[in-house]
Amino acid sequence: MACTLAATDGLTIKKIIDDGSEFRSHGAATYIITTERGVDGVSCERLRDINGVRSAGAVRTVSPTPTLLALPAGTLPLHEATRGFLPLLGIEARVAQQASYVISRPAADQLSAESGSDLATSNGVAHVDALYEYPDDGRNSSLLYAAVSVAPKEGRFDECWIQVWPLMDAVPTLLRTTLSASVRPDAKVRISQLNSRLGERYDGLSLYENRLTRYASLAGMALGLCIGALSVRLRRLELAAALHVGVSRAALTTQIALETLTSAAITAALCSPVLAVIAHSAGSVNEIGIFVTEMEVVLASSIGCLIGSVAGTITVRNRHLFNYFKAR
Repeated sequence: MACTLAATDGLTIKKIIDDGSEFRSHGAATYIITTERGVDGVSCERLRDINGVRSAGAVRTVSPTPTLLALPAGTLPLHEATRGFLPLLGIEARVAQQASYVISRPAADQLSAESGSDLATSNGVAHVDALYEYPDDGRNSSLLYAAVSVAPKEGRFDECWIQVWPLMDAVPTLLRTTLSASVRPDAKVRISQLNSRLGERYDGLSLYENRLTRYASLAGMALGLCIGALSVRLRRLELAAALHVGVSRAALTTQIALETLTSAAITAALCSPVLAVIAHSAGSVNEIGIFVTEMEVVLASSIGCLIGSVAGTITVRNRHLFNYFKAR
């Protein structure tokens, strides 16, 4: 039963972590400030130095867009971005070079392009450094079918994107610090969430602290206490008989304590592999913390069982031997 409680608590914590990862991976933890040519690229990139900001980069549309010779009837929307923007697309910043493109997977499929290939455009040949995944999962679709090239961070951009985790209330204030001094007070400035489909916030800490299984250790201790007391009650005739033939109470209590500890050690050894697998499935960053939390439940149950068995042994009386015999 202790293993079941511990595993349930571990799976609950894993679910909270997985939901947070999904929230982040679908762009719900990415925020955008938008104002035409009003974002300072250097200020946007500096946001990466703030604790809690995972990535930050500026992006702007390019007009007119170079025509792709492979698409004479249409164009591929082109954006210029600072290097810090690339991690927001799942691309390492060192991959892409200036005067080259990273393009979305749908665009690459239509153009039969791949990483390392070249595209003929009206402005010459453009090299494709990498492809980025941009799921159609409810997020802002501006980069779903597009190409992005790296531009120097010195300059004015249309948007600043930041990914924040864990979420913080200061995001709007941080984004507004990226506005250029030339932006007029009455300029249209919009702050939005890249993907609002999963909700505006995800408070993992609150979910963890208020999870239904947060009392698993107390429940395990109470359960262990009952099991320990019951195990002694079922053996009280045997224990009373031992006292009757001269075994000291101290020796009898020590024996029961050792038996209980041995049983608890075996239980912990059997539970540990299962609990370790659950903890490992939550990711290497979290597995130690989850495993420790799980083992706290097992330990609490063992302590409760020890207290219950020792307390039960102390209550056994030699003079009640006949009563125990009749009630067996």
